[in-house]
Amino acid sequence: MENPPASSGMRHPRRLAWLAAGVSLALLLLAARLFHLQVVRAEELATRAVQQRTEALPLSFGRGLILDRNLRPLHAPLLSWRVLAFTPFVDDPLEAAGRVAGLAGLDRLEVYRALRDHDGFVLLSPPLEPSLAAVLVSGAAGARAGAGTERAASGALPPGFVLVQYEDRYGPGAVAPHVVGYVRAADQVGVAGLEKAFDQDLRGRQAATLLVRYDAYRRPLDGFRIVTAGDPAGGHDLITTLDWVLQQRVEQVLARWDLTAAAVVVDARTGALLAMASHPGFHPAHLKDYLDRSEDRPLVNRAVSAYPPGSVFKIVTAAAALERGLLDDDRRFLCRGYVDVGDRRFPSRCPTGPGILITWEEAMAASTNEVFIQVGLELGARPLLEAAAAFGFGRTTGLPLPEERAGHLPGAEDVRYAGDLANLAIGQGPLTVTPLQVAQFLTALVNDGRMQPVSLVREVRRADGTLVREFPRPEPQEVMTPATAAALRRALRAVVREGTGTLAEVQVFGAAGKTGTAETGRDLPGGGGEAHAWFAGYVPATLPRYVIVVLVERGQSGPRVAAPLFRAVAEAVLGHHPMSSGIP
Repeated sequence: MENPPASSGMRHPRRLAWLAAGVSLALLLLAARLFHLQVVRAEELATRAVQQRTEALPLSFGRGLILDRNLRPLHAPLLSWRVLAFTPFVDDPLEAAGRVAGLAGLDRLEVYRALRDHDGFVLLSPPLEPSLAAVLVSGAAGARAGAGTERAASGALPPGFVLVQYEDRYGPGAVAPHVVGYVRAADQVGVAGLEKAFDQDLRGRQAATLLVRYDAYRRPLDGFRIVTAGDPAGGHDLITTLDWVLQQRVEQVLARWDLTAAAVVVDARTGALLAMASHPGFHPAHLKDYLDRSEDRPLVNRAVSAYPPGSVFKIVTAAAALERGLLDDDRRFLCRGYVDVGDRRFPSRCPTGPGILITWEEAMAASTNEVFIQVGLELGARPLLEAAAAFGFGRTTGLPLPEERAGHLPGAEDVRYAGDLANLAIGQGPLTVTPLQVAQFLTALVNDGRMQPVSLVREVRRADGTLVREFPRPEPQEVMTPATAAALRRALRAVVREGTGTLAEVQVFGAAGKTGTAETGRDLPGGGGEAHAWFAGYVPATLPRYVIVVLVERGQSGPRVAAPLFRAVAEAVLGHHPMSSGIP
């Protein structure tokens, strides 16, 4: 006989047991989660909850200063009284704008637009006149005696507004933005230039932050509060080799010429960088205005960017040949106006027309391609490249500028054919250098063959002036003989006196240097090839004191564009430092 089927009532206890177990497990997991949230992460979540209903605005950076050689801040920090609004606390923007404009001397329409277009903190511009700020601060102190702070006051201002002492790290008089760099607004961390390279040194000084709290409906819980943090003596200062006035004058020259250009000024005897400017420039306080300008790239520091050198490199070719005895005063070269290398013809300029015999110095003055191509072919690729490497090309100078490029110096295996070597000898082909590298190389010419490495930062000091560390001037490097340096100086003086660089001549003082027109391999929209313009030289012509290198992107002509720009920069330099004063 078959057994009867099990009744459904016998299966219910098993199902209930599984259900109870599942519910118990869920309750256990829920309890564990609650314990984790309410006990383990309680402090963290409470802090985050407060932060979600708290707005914060830094009033000061809490960073050390970046100073020039005379202890003048390059970024020109400015401490001023400003009116600040927190828009959720402003009930009637139109009425409030009228009251604030009348009290603080601001434009009513601009205040209203600022309140209308923002949600949160709005720092109204411009800074208040000192006399008006004093009246408002004293009025606030009288209205709220004992309840204010030295950095903030409200007084007669309507609800939602406060008068704050605000620090603009980059004031109207800031110079050298490509060298100084800038910080990230959100956390005041350096992201470019010296601000980035020395971020850990600069950070740590006491900073002030304005805080305001509100509830879930964006209603105020209390008033504005000032919170300070950091060490009053923290945040070290940097002392650089730059000269604020000289830097400003060079920037003004580039702005007046309005070219896409760079200029480097170096103390010829010490290698100290006195000025470095790139145009178009930017102001770090208004960084967002420049971020989308990809066509002229104002944030790029062209002084440490790499470009083909063109005929400026003929100085390197001549130096390498002089060191190996391939050039002397008696040797003559036939100038035909062209030179054929393999299946390529290189055009050339002769001083007084083709078919004449000229010296290498006359070839330098006229920038005669065929002479330097002939010299380069005699010299060979490896010796020429080894000389260029010894002169500092193909590697960074070592300045603490994150944006500095090393340029490109090809290897001997990359210069396989005679045409490649011909190109290299006149500064064309796969070769790039920076204006800063060229300036450093020229210090060897004016120091009898001893190249002086460039320097930028001298010291790091605490706010009280105590020395933290210093950066000694690098030792000069012997890269050529005094005789080679003297011969090159004569040749570069001839370039300005009677050659392609006549527009670089500086009255009274004289100048020496070399023009360069570097082909980029790109065509211009209207026809012809695109080229960068160079002039690299020094002033005065005798007893040189300043090495100056200018580059004009797509300037097309070293003689017609870069040479006169060099003269303008040199005149600004000599105007600031008259000959009787000596170099600081």
